[in-house]
Amino acid sequence: MPWPFRLQAAHLKEKINRMYSGEHINSMENRSVLHVALRASRDAVICSDGKNVVPDVWNVLDKIRDFSERVCSGALIMDCCSLYQTGIFNAWVAE
Repeated sequence: MPWPFRLQAAHLKEKINRMYSGEHINSMENRSVLHVALRASRDAVICSDGKNVVPDVWNVLDKIRDFSERVCSGALIMDCCSLYQTGIFNAWVAE
């Protein structure tokens, strides 16, 4: 059977629509599969259980970006060096 027909037989289009609609298609965890929210624009609306999850996703993505920028710029390393020099780092590591 040619691959386009296999996709139709697997009801791929229906499954994609269910994923985008926030339906609970993860049967193991009984939750939505919202991978698409990771690539959604800030103004997109993708709901799960009646709540738009896009603002929460962007909040985490912003934190990841800020952390990455601090690592790439060396600021994070400088913060650790400053803590070490003041002795705060030693106390923090000891905990």
